[in-house]
Amino acid sequence: MPTLTSMLGEISEAKVQQLNNMLKEVISSKKAPTIHLHHSNKEHTYTCHIAPLLAKLADEQIRVEQDIKQYGSHAEVRHYFPPYLLQKLAQIRGESS
Repeated sequence: MPTLTSMLGEISEAKVQQLNNMLKEVISSKKAPTIHLHHSNKEHTYTCHIAPLLAKLADEQIRVEQDIKQYGSHAEVRHYFPPYLLQKLAQIRGESS
């Protein structure tokens, strides 16, 4: 909840729906950049969140660059995402290939 609170301030059903709709609007805009997505296909969020998102992005012909790891618990993302993010930011800044 701390992350959601920091994103929305006060949590309400309307604000959660607004946040959910923001991604849908960007995807449907046809102006979306390449999506860089880190995830595991072995943990519970894959089936309920990631797979439907990937299907929607494919339907909208939006390019997705995936960084797929094999961890089984969503809590393990804390070990894998920071190095990915640092590598991706360095690449964007032209510091690595």
